[in-house]
Amino acid sequence: QTLQEFDKVFVELRSTAAAATLGDFTLDFTGTEFARLSRKLQGAKATADYSFGFSRGSATASAATTRGKFHTNQFQGLEGVQGPYRLTGRNNERQIIIIAGTERVYVNGELQTRGETNDYIIDYSNGELRFTTRRLITAASRITVDFEYTDRQFSRSLLAGQSASTFWDNRATFTFSFLREADDPDAPIEVSLTDSARAILQAAGDDRSKAVLSGVTAVDSNGFYVLDSTVIGTTTYRFYRYAPGPNARYVVTFSSVGFGQGDYVRTSAGVFEWRGPGQGDYLPIKFLPLPQLSQVMDFALDIKPADELRVSGEYASSIFDANRLSSFNDQDNRGHALRFEAAYAPREITIGKTNIGSLDVRIKERFVDHRFVPVDRTNDIEFNRKWGIQSLTPADEEIQEASVRYSPLRSLSIGGGYGKITRGYDLRSVRNDVSFVMKGDSLPTINYLLESVRSRETPSDNASSWLRQKGTAEYVAGMFVPSLYYEGENRKLRFLTKDSLKAGSFKFNVFAPGLELRNLWTMSFAVQLEWRTDDQFLNGSVVRESKSTTRSFGWKLPEWNALSSSLDVKFREKRFSPAFKALGNNDIQTVLVRNQTRYAPLNRGLETDLFYEVSTERASRLERVFVRVAVGSGNYKYLGDLNNNGVADENEFVPARFDGD
Repeated sequence: QTLQEFDKVFVELRSTAAAATLGDFTLDFTGTEFARLSRKLQGAKATADYSFGFSRGSATASAATTRGKFHTNQFQGLEGVQGPYRLTGRNNERQIIIIAGTERVYVNGELQTRGETNDYIIDYSNGELRFTTRRLITAASRITVDFEYTDRQFSRSLLAGQSASTFWDNRATFTFSFLREADDPDAPIEVSLTDSARAILQAAGDDRSKAVLSGVTAVDSNGFYVLDSTVIGTTTYRFYRYAPGPNARYVVTFSSVGFGQGDYVRTSAGVFEWRGPGQGDYLPIKFLPLPQLSQVMDFALDIKPADELRVSGEYASSIFDANRLSSFNDQDNRGHALRFEAAYAPREITIGKTNIGSLDVRIKERFVDHRFVPVDRTNDIEFNRKWGIQSLTPADEEIQEASVRYSPLRSLSIGGGYGKITRGYDLRSVRNDVSFVMKGDSLPTINYLLESVRSRETPSDNASSWLRQKGTAEYVAGMFVPSLYYEGENRKLRFLTKDSLKAGSFKFNVFAPGLELRNLWTMSFAVQLEWRTDDQFLNGSVVRESKSTTRSFGWKLPEWNALSSSLDVKFREKRFSPAFKALGNNDIQTVLVRNQTRYAPLNRGLETDLFYEVSTERASRLERVFVRVAVGSGNYKYLGDLNNNGVADENEFVPARFDGD
């Protein structure tokens, strides 16, 4: 769980009111919405406390080189697959190295804990994430990962400073933040920028699709691709076909451009196949890296005029230059964002001499210009799901939220909320929620949340109505703790122009009763049964897709005669309906088992640990890739396409002693 980083070396100097760090350190800025930051850095950091007149506060300043780029991956889990899940860079790069310890992994909006005995493990060098048996991953699991990764393109620096001053008897706090993260275009690392490459970058502006070089290299013979052509309709298309051998005159490098934007698909390592215009996700090009600059200046003021009233406001201005080597498109680099919040929370409301409980009322207004680019995350982990939106079209964004919570008793709370988000004329979403919480001694613990989200998105022609419910109930009766969990959602996605359902509509219900037995001869037992039904869109309507059953069993012995042990077992079975089996889906069974046992007798003079785990995961397919070299300097020789399948198969290469190529 705790990383031992031997390369984290620093010198720290401290005094009563100041400190300075030189070397490797982590910089975290919190307390604001638009200037949040969490980075692993190498350089210098200074902090100081100050006090003068009616004000006192603290300040932090840093100048350093960043070890990586910040990025977020969001994806759905796969049924019966605990991992590995491959993380990719901003431009879908697969060969990335994750900066150790920078990842924050969320499943269904909940932060997970790293560690073999916790929720997940991660291979930083391969960018692969695996979940342990403690966290069951299904097709309904929503996974979000924030991380930093190295791309080895340009040297990147960060200048950051934050000052927080309190005054007016600590009833007011003013926070100023400055962040500047920039690539040095004159300091490429593993990229060679020739004069012609710089000229291309200077003419590309902010358009990454224009900053490209040809991925095709002509050779005399023994290449990997031949130039071919085909006629579709009345149009002749020329493309590269994989056919290594003496007649192949081209070596081609392909880059991912996103599905629907490319003409080729990747069939195996080093092998790409032409499928037609817009029918693939690769093109025979090389992308030139764009040196970028991102800067945010933020002002935040928090005032508490009364004990029960708090008012805060924030303004942020950003500068984002997507290509520092080009002056084109620089007129839209500046953006801004505003936030206003107010909260009124009287703890004891009395009418006459009668205490009628407590109240918590909150309102929030936020405006984000479409040109505003933050340095780090500013939205909620599941922002799009919260508002029921799918469109990523940039536009000025305005959010209005209000909530009220009333507690007539300490053990009872009832609340409701309203929210609205708009992005120009293209997007509008309204969200309402109602919640109920009961918790107290000798009372059952009950939590219930009902949400209704209605949205309209012009770019994607979506009109959505989404009803979500979630509730838990638990009661402690001596050694017995019965519980019940329920979750259900019903989303109807329609066209704006006609009242008919479209793909993306779904419905599901989950019921999970459970029973826990505590402190039975120092042991505890737990069992939970979960039934889930899923309906998905098919042929114009929402029909039954599958039924799932999950059985979870747990046993724990905390400590008994120098012995401690725990056992967790999960069985899950998902059965598809005939209609969805006809589409190629098969029933899936998942088994997860974990046992941890420790025996330490003789006053811990001897310690014995046993760890046993069973889980389902995907395995990487190992594949030999032969690289052509000069004749006489290789270990293998290519015999040619013996089976005439157009692919250089492994059995068509034979070891060569003197003339290997």
